[in-house]
Amino acid sequence: MKFNSKLFLFLVLIFCIFFIDGKSQTIVGTEPVTKIAILEEFTGVRCGYCPDGHRIAREVIAEYPDRSLVIAFHPSNSGLTDPIGNDIDLRRSYTNAFYDNAFIGERYMPGAMINRRKYTVVEKRMVGRHLWKSKVESIITERSPVNIGITSSYSEIFNTLSINLELYYISDVSEANRINIFLIEDGLITRQSGTNGNYEHKNIFREHITEGQWGELVTGSRREGSLYTAKYVFDLSGTIDPVNIENARVVAFVTNNSNKEIYSGTVVEANQLLSDVNNIENNHKIKIYPNPCGNVFRVDFSVLSGPVNIQITDVSGHIIQTKRSENETFTDFNITNLPGGLYFVKILTNNSTYIKKLIKQ
Repeated sequence: MKFNSKLFLFLVLIFCIFFIDGKSQTIVGTEPVTKIAILEEFTGVRCGYCPDGHRIAREVIAEYPDRSLVIAFHPSNSGLTDPIGNDIDLRRSYTNAFYDNAFIGERYMPGAMINRRKYTVVEKRMVGRHLWKSKVESIITERSPVNIGITSSYSEIFNTLSINLELYYISDVSEANRINIFLIEDGLITRQSGTNGNYEHKNIFREHITEGQWGELVTGSRREGSLYTAKYVFDLSGTIDPVNIENARVVAFVTNNSNKEIYSGTVVEANQLLSDVNNIENNHKIKIYPNPCGNVFRVDFSVLSGPVNIQITDVSGHIIQTKRSENETFTDFNITNLPGGLYFVKILTNNSTYIKKLIKQ
């Protein structure tokens, strides 16, 4: 499968690096946090043992839901990924460079890279499924030198994703870094060796949004306290196969350009701004009431822990009000001075960003 270079339409691509005073960032935390473990799984529909790999990956995510994520690759340079009959084709040639002995050290399915780390004993990135959990548990205890935050929203009119990314450097990083942004999707149905009947695939790699096989370079300073921002508009009309936006998520991570290891990453729903009407996972964590509201409303974030920053923005993204909570479980906003209409409430923790719609009557 040949990659279509016309896949991407970057209407906006803005990078800026600068030092901040603790208030300039809007979607990324500035406190030190541990790494997110990224399990990049190699799998195929003709692999009889791969459903067991899927099970183990799901168990890891269930045990560490906020500290780990999975991306399932179906590389086209393996016969185990050939579609069965006329089933949909889950293969993507972009992932072939990862499923190569020169990069991973050994090819087999199910197998996975954990933050693309090369383990010194065997000098291989490929890890067997019986070791996935222990490798993830090791990664998530390590301090990340960079925090990552993203938001994503979908325009039905233009069939595009608008993605905002922020990196905040907790400590100095001397090596060059690269940003990678992937689109993944759940709910894809095919036949699968090792199972009977239709099989639902999750976390399937669909497209890469950043350019280049290894991502885009972070330009400028990577000193402690620096903030890097990037904005992308991704045209979904050019994807290899149609993407169900309600089942899609956007993954972002940062790599060390020298050894290719992933520092950390994050994942959000592809259409965050409609999360409260699409019943997306974790939406129940934040409650806003009354909604629609009059002049006063409450944000209940009792299910979250640690410091919380809350912002009210208009539809253009302009920040209207902000509050910070250290130990409270809720906060009230008075918006008497705002005209009636649609607004967004953004709740930021060190690891996650939640965006909810608010209607003032």
